[in-house]
Amino acid sequence: MSATSTYTTAIDAGNENAVVAELAREAAAPVPIDAGHCAAHLIPAGAELRIIEAEAFRDVPDRPRGTVHPGTVEALLAYCKGHDTQTTEIWVNTERIVAVLNGAGGDAEHIGWRDHRAELNLQHSPEWRHWISRDGRMVSQAEFSEHIEEGLIDIVEPDSATMLEIAQHFQVTRNAAFRSSQHLQSGRLGFLYDESDTATKGGQSGQFEIPNEFQIGIPVYEGEESYRITARFRYRVNDGNLTLGYKLDRPDVVKRDAAEQIAERIRGAEFTRVYHGEPSGAVIPGLLY
Repeated sequence: MSATSTYTTAIDAGNENAVVAELAREAAAPVPIDAGHCAAHLIPAGAELRIIEAEAFRDVPDRPRGTVHPGTVEALLAYCKGHDTQTTEIWVNTERIVAVLNGAGGDAEHIGWRDHRAELNLQHSPEWRHWISRDGRMVSQAEFSEHIEEGLIDIVEPDSATMLEIAQHFQVTRNAAFRSSQHLQSGRLGFLYDESDTATKGGQSGQFEIPNEFQIGIPVYEGEESYRITARFRYRVNDGNLTLGYKLDRPDVVKRDAAEQIAERIRGAEFTRVYHGEPSGAVIPGLLY
């Protein structure tokens, strides 16, 4: 036999061995192994792993999953009560409520995939949005007057007639030149001004007072209880121009308390596993570690 024929025979033999090895790998069945708390198999090297989800061929799914979006706190609670309360976690913060209906129940018998949820985004009330929109902002007399008039129904102290008179006074004096302002012993704010249309005729001065603060009664979230919040007047006189504003007394604390009141209502509805914050994500099969 020539050297060339001997080399060709060696190659053919090598190919045959490779083919035989590949056929053996394909014919090999997965070998089950004991992995403790989970089922596992050894798969031959180079073999293709195919996962067939049997649930897709059944008439009904194995379990509920997905996320629903109730419109109110009561609707969320009604939905949660229709499921296993042992595995239900409810997480509350100032922006939303998330109920994980197949969460961890605290023992090995109540551990879920965390992929069945009810979520409710807490909607701020129109009253809260109105007053928070100008919190800490200095604006012109005209804009401030309009803002007060639009929210007049929310003001509980002083009475609405007094606040309407104050708002109208700012409208009347919007073209006046303000000379000074001061805190009075009565606890009110005093303003001195010159009417711009009479200043060249000898000058006609005026003055008026406003309370140092006022109080509003508004709900933080739609459909929830109202809170009484103090708003302190702010003002600035610069070159005869008066700008006005107010500062709400710790609205962040009010907001947190409103969320806590919702959490307490949920606890009172026989849900004991209520937490502040955000829940963890769903458990993804194959990515447990």
